Amino acid sequence: MVHQFEKEKKVYRFNVVGLFAVPFHKKIQRANSYYCAEFVKYVLESADVVEDLPKIIQPDDFNHLDNSTEIYKGLLRQYAV
Repeated sequence: MVHQFEKEKKVYRFNVVGLFAVPFHKKIQRANSYYCAEFVKYVLESADVVEDLPKIIQPDDFNHLDNSTEIYKGLLRQYAV
């Protein structure tokens, strides 16, 4: 799924408006547009890995998933695969 998004990256956008609406507990969905946590939620739910995530998702919500293990904590730019 992630590879498909990457192949069609010109179709997808970053949901800036949706991201700025999160602190106000508002969901603003734009076509083919996701902020980071929203994208992760979409992928996890589409793959039937998790369900029942909050409608308005924030990165910290992923810390509360059952059967999950943190594998990295720090700046993304310093993460090495």
